[in-house]
Amino acid sequence: MIVRQRACVVTDLPTIQENIYATLRNKICFLEYVPGSIMSANEIAASMAVLMQKSVSRTPVREAFIRLAKEGLVFTLPQHGTVVTKIKPERAREERYLRYVLEKEALSYIPENAEKEDYRELYDIIAKQEKAIEEGNNIQFIELDNEFHHKQYKIAGCELFLDVVTTFNSHYDRMRNLTAWDKDNVKNSIQQHKDLLYYLEKKEIDKAQMILKKHLSKLIDEEKTLLEIYPDYFDLQA
Repeated sequence: MIVRQRACVVTDLPTIQENIYATLRNKICFLEYVPGSIMSANEIAASMAVLMQKSVSRTPVREAFIRLAKEGLVFTLPQHGTVVTKIKPERAREERYLRYVLEKEALSYIPENAEKEDYRELYDIIAKQEKAIEEGNNIQFIELDNEFHHKQYKIAGCELFLDVVTTFNSHYDRMRNLTAWDKDNVKNSIQQHKDLLYYLEKKEIDKAQMILKKHLSKLIDEEKTLLEIYPDYFDLQA
């Protein structure tokens, strides 16, 4: 049985609706709301009111549901409520490929744009990941993994790529987060991060891109195992 740590609530966004949307999206992607679970607008409004220490109506919750539905994370089931979608492996594969194409291109700009401080910060993220795993803090590991990759887009000057990837990655992201509970798997992921930086610093872009392909493709190899361990989390209908 997986024991999950609560995903952080985002509290510094400009509107209540943005805050609720970001919080719910985090909870879904970090699997606090597991695939197939029902979300109550009333309960969410009440819990967010406590967390935000202000009155929260159902309206911003419903608006957040609409945004989440557009991303394929929830759907409305008449007379039941809003349901978290199950993970679609086929969509996850498409999202992974989209990420690979954009991230591969972004890598090609890093050697010419990166400063020594940028590499230092990336290595610092890796060190924090190693500490998180030793402490059993899987949620922090995932957050740092996202930070590691997002910073590369920013160094490359490809923030539009980052916007696209973060918007269209919900099914792939949930599959990826399932693998973060395997200690050997995450240690392998960290080593790939180190290898990636090694080749970027040497300006060997082709080799860095090969590491990236291996890094992002490992989820394909793990798919069968995930389907066996978490069968109720997946929608295998075409």
